[in-house]
Amino acid sequence: MKQFKMAALVLALLVFGATAMQAADITINDLGDGGPGFSTSGDINITGGAQAPESLTLNGIFHIPFGNGVVCDGNAACDQRFNLLEASGAVSDTLELTFNGPGGPVGPDWQEDFTLVFLSDSEGPLAGLPGGVDILEDGTFQALPIDQGFLRGSSFSIHLASDVTDTPEPASLALVGFGLIGLGIARRRKA
Repeated sequence: MKQFKMAALVLALLVFGATAMQAADITINDLGDGGPGFSTSGDINITGGAQAPESLTLNGIFHIPFGNGVVCDGNAACDQRFNLLEASGAVSDTLELTFNGPGGPVGPDWQEDFTLVFLSDSEGPLAGLPGGVDILEDGTFQALPIDQGFLRGSSFSIHLASDVTDTPEPASLALVGFGLIGLGIARRRKA
């Protein structure tokens, strides 16, 4: 009987834990031409925003199941900034996540309003966001390290993939140019 109670308790904890720790995901894809695309999971409702060739702004509501959690309990406490860097150290993209106030209970859920702004450098160089977390861009879907603050009951994550568009350094271009000149001279001598 004791083993049955223990097994039932473990099963209940697994079921509750799996439900309580639902992931609220935003996935941003900026690998192709045109404006960045995005998708979201069921715990995020997009209420507005704008897409442009090199930017994406999303306004939305993050639902925390069971009304037992809050992401931020202070103004700007969990606002987050990210600078995606190319191998050269140049800022390729920026992403800013702002939680608009402390949220509150709505029915069985706790809701947080948020704004997300993504900018790409295809139109020209970007200045990094002050206080932003620098992340080396690798051209794959990367999970940004979102600080969960006082969150209980769910998790908020952002996955981002963007083109790695490092331009060659002038010294590298010079080496390629000298190599081509050398090949041309060698070919001419052979002829």
